[in-house]
Formats: sequence, structure tokens, C-alpha cells
Amino acid sequence: MNKLLAFGLVLVAALTASCGGSSDNSLLDPSGGTTETSVDSIRLYTSSPQLPSDSTGVDRLTLTALVLDINGTTLENIPVTFSKPLTDPGFINVLVPLSGPSGAQAEFSNGIGTPQNRTVLLTATALTTGGSSVSAQVSVDIIGTDIVITGPEALALNDTGDYIAVLTDSKGIGVGGQLLTVDSALSNTVAATNLTTDPTGKIDYQVTATQVGLDTLTVGGLGVSKDKPLNVSNDTFAFVTPAADAEILLGTTADEAVTINWTIAGVPQVGKQINFTSTRGALSSVQGPAAIVPVTTVITDASGNATLYIGSTNSGTALLSATIDENGTTTTRNIEFISVSPDTLNLQAGKFTVPVNEQTEIVATVRDVDFNFVKNQIINFVLVNDITGGFLSPASATTGSDGKAAIFYTAGSDSGPTNGVEIRAEVVSNTTVNDTVQLTVASKELDLVIGTGNDIFEPTTASFAQEWNIFVTDAVGNAVQNKDVQVAIRSMEYIKGQLVVLTGATSWAKVAPISICADEDANRNGILDIALGEDLVNSSGQIEAGNVALVAPVPDTAPATDPCATAGASGVSAQATTNAQGIARVCVFWPQDHSWWVNVQIEAQAGVSGSEFSAQQVFELPALAVDINTTTVAPPNRVSPYGIPTIAGDCSEPPPGLPLP
Repeated sequence: MNKLLAFGLVLVAALTASCGGSSDNSLLDPSGGTTETSVDSIRLYTSSPQLPSDSTGVDRLTLTALVLDINGTTLENIPVTFSKPLTDPGFINVLVPLSGPSGAQAEFSNGIGTPQNRTVLLTATALTTGGSSVSAQVSVDIIGTDIVITGPEALALNDTGDYIAVLTDSKGIGVGGQLLTVDSALSNTVAATNLTTDPTGKIDYQVTATQVGLDTLTVGGLGVSKDKPLNVSNDTFAFVTPAADAEILLGTTADEAVTINWTIAGVPQVGKQINFTSTRGALSSVQGPAAIVPVTTVITDASGNATLYIGSTNSGTALLSATIDENGTTTTRNIEFISVSPDTLNLQAGKFTVPVNEQTEIVATVRDVDFNFVKNQIINFVLVNDITGGFLSPASATTGSDGKAAIFYTAGSDSGPTNGVEIRAEVVSNTTVNDTVQLTVASKELDLVIGTGNDIFEPTTASFAQEWNIFVTDAVGNAVQNKDVQVAIRSMEYIKGQLVVLTGATSWAKVAPISICADEDANRNGILDIALGEDLVNSSGQIEAGNVALVAPVPDTAPATDPCATAGASGVSAQATTNAQGIARVCVFWPQDHSWWVNVQIEAQAGVSGSEFSAQQVFELPALAVDINTTTVAPPNRVSPYGIPTIAGDCSEPPPGLPLP
């Protein structure tokens, strides 16, 4: 559905100002005199008096300024400046800088990341030829940021209530990282660990009722101030049992008594209705071992007590809440349901490869047969195998509410074999509940970077060579000297096509049709495995592309002017050793007629104590620039050794002269 959106213009009273002494605000005539009309006033309109406060800055309003003479006639081509307070984070985007029948125009937006409620005073100023000016202003309200407060509205004297405040923008999205203020009109005690909103816009705080009466709790921030009433009564309304933060064993029945007592000036409140809730477990009117009888409302007895029972089959914290039905006074108590029957232990490490002399956390997680976390279990940790000189600290730990007990393993100064360190953890109360984890102590990790330059050498009339370097550094960026690096090169793709010199061109270039085909030696064993389907595409009877390029080590003393001249024995792999700068040197060799027609991958590997680190780069075998830029002589790679495809992308045709008989 198409919708037509019409903006009503809000007219703001124009302000007229004259500056510059004797100026008459006349406009200069192009012929040298002055016109009969002069600027008298400016009027500023806005398409909306409000903007939403979301932090995206997408919403905007339009400002329109009309420049008038003394008769109220609009004047044209008068420069108009739009402005805002320098401290305001909003944006002004000028659309039409000169006045006319439709006015000068600009857009104003709230700004990105500034969801603050506020009033912004926007100004339009018209400049005249005599050095004077007229201006008008309009106020725009940035609105929509809000604070929502949840928590009890009634507390008994000396009781503490838990509160949550959430700060949101005009789209209802939480605003994080903002400092809020929390105040009590009666000076009841406000406490909070952190009043800066989390990523969801939330803060948690507590209020302890120390002053009797009707109080107002106020939360403010980003131009918003929200109130929540609080009635502090002279009552004594508190939990008798369970104790604060009590640990209650899991069970299928409600065995734990929950009792609340209500008195006023020491007088028990008899026959009053108390409403109970719990965020975990089941509330029952009868105590175990009988089956649970659900209940949430209890009437106070002659002592002012209201009692029910609670139980849970799953572990974790719970918030008990009791509320006086007739006046809403609420009190809460935190408890925790725990399991003490370990069934399984899972042992994990923060990292399974530990550099020498470094640490990793070792964490044991204990659960019961129902997969609940098991708390308060002492776990012993033992090094079963370790030849590196490492150690554990401490030797034991106790599981918490999350069933976890954690210690640290510190590796020794020597590296060891893969999985050479074995750590065992067991529950002291039941040593059959245990697990092990294996670690590898390795020397510092290596970082390999492989690269080349743009120089190509011609060792023979039919081959090219290019130097490649491998840079090896340790985990902190220091060059690693005397490190053996294994370098391998293999073909990835071969290309069918030809080079031509296009009309007006100064170099040879590939032209359509072109086919890029995968190397046929899929398992990289140098054999055409017909049984594995490696020859299904073109049935040539040989491997395309195969081992086209070779690699050879280069001595560290080889001159930069011709490094490949002193290279060692070449093959599909070679070993080079890093120098004092952590650089290993190799040269890549290939036939000249294969330039631009084969994509190869060069890979470098170096190991430390059983761990391998590598770097790769895929590149097209380059051609010599002078060959490509000499258009009067055909380059050695004018036609691909793999032929010219009849159809672009087709790899089914064998190279020229194939298949072999």
C-alpha cells in the first residue's frame, strides 16, 4: 500500500535583529545601486516540533526559513545560515542555502549514539549587504527515552527490597554505558554495586527501609526522571526460616519450612493473608515425605506466623517473596537448592597446548545423576604424567554453585611430547567419580609469513625463477633464527587460452574463450589414478597440470641481484633455514611457456615440539614484463600448453596432440 505523508509546518514567531549601526538592510543592485526592497525579517518553520530519541540518527525534520521585506514579500537569493548550540550532538544538513519563494531549507537529526531527551534551540540567520542580520529560532523536543522501574512499592521498616531500572531509547532498545542516579525522598538507604547501565540498559539496586512513611524513589539519566512510590510501614515483616542464603538439599518432597512473621508494635497480626512466590521449586501446604500440595496463600496464626514448605528437584538459586495481601508490603529472601550426590566429573583445560613456563586453568565440573550441578565437593587434582617439570596449584578445590572446581597448571621450562601431560581429578567423597585431561607443553608458537617481490630471473632460455621469503617469528614477534622450514609447491589449476595484441594495445593479453581447470592429481601422489576418476574430465592419459613448478633452497649469502643462480637442488619440496632476521629463502622455477597458464600454491611449514605452523599463498606463474610488452615478437606463453578451448569454461578437450596412443 502506498501512503502519502504530509508534514504540517509549525510556524514560529520571527525574531528581527539589526546589527551594524547605520545599515539600512538594503540589498545591492547588480548595477551598483541598491534595490527598493530590503530585508526586514525572517521566519523559521519546522516540519515537526519533535524528534524520536533513538541513537541511529535516521529520523530527521525539515527546517524552512523565509526571508521577508517590510511588506511581507519573500526575498530571493539571500544567504541563510542554520545553526544549533555547539554542545548539542545533533546534526544540521543544509539543503537550500539561499532564500526564495519556497524558502531556504535544512534538515536536523538527533545524531548517532545520542539518545538523550532534551530541547534543542535551532536558529536561522539571514545576512544582508550592510553587515546586519536578522534571525529566528525554533525549539525542537527530542523525546522517547524512558526509564522503567520494577520492585516492591511497600516495605516493612528495616527490610531491604531489590529493584531494577531499565533505560531505553524511543525504539525501546536498551541504552548501555549510561550512569543513572537513584534517590530516596525520605533518605532511605540506597545501595548498588554499579549504577552504570549494562548493554541491555539495566541496573540493579537495593533500598533498605530506614524511614517510616510515604517515600518516592527517583531514577534519572539522559534527561529522564522517573518516580516509584514506596510505602515504609512501622510493621515488622520478616522471614523466620529459612535463613538468608540457606542451602537446601534437592528432593522430590517439600521438606524445608518457610515461615514469615508479621507484627505491628510487637502485636502479632492474626488471621491475615500472606501471598508467597518462589522463582524455583514448588510450594506446598504439607511437609514431606507426603506428596506436594501446591499452595501460594497462607493465613497468619496466633503468633503472626504464616508457614508453608518448599522443595525442588533442580539445583540453583531461588528468590522467595512474601507479600501482605492488604497493603502490598513485600519482603524477599535468597536461598539455594543444592545437590550433594556426585555422579560424573568432567575435566577440561583452558588450553590444551601450553607454552613453556605458562599457565592454563584446569576445571572440574561435577554433576549428579539428574545432571544437576553438585556443590561443596572437594576435588583432588594429581599430575599422573609430566616430564616437563610442570606443577599444579592448589592441589585441591571445592565445587561452587556451578559445580565447578578450578586450579592452575604451570608448564615447566622444557617442552614435551604431544599429550605428554596427564592430569587426573577425583571427588574426595567418592573417588570412583573422576576424569583425566591431557596437555601438550610446547615451545612458543610460531608465526609464518610468506611473500615475494616483482623481480623475475631467467636461469635458462626456457625457464623463469623468482625468489620467495618466509618470515618466522615467535609469539611475541621476535625473529626465530636457525629454524628449519619445509617449503612445498603444487599446481592448483591450469588455464586454457591464448594471448593476443588487441587493436591499439601496447601489450599481449588473455582473450576469450578462457577455461580454468582443476589440477587432476587430486590426492597429490604424482600418479594419474584412473580408478579414482582423476582422468574423467579430458581422458588425456596424463596429469594436467602436474608438477609444473619446482622449489629450491637459497643460501643466506646469495646475492639479491641473482639469488636463484646459487639455489640448491630443486623439487616439489625443499628445506630452508632461517637467518638472524628469521628469514628463510627459496626460489621457484617454472617453464617460460607455462607463465600465466598455471595457478600454484606455495606452502611453508615449521614445527615446534610436535606442533606444526604454516602459511600458504596461491599465485599465477608470472611472465616477464619485457616479453608481454613487446608486441612485435610473440612471447613464449602466447598459447597455453593446455590448448585453446572451443567453449569458455570447457575442460573436456585434451591438450593438443593428446590423448596419447
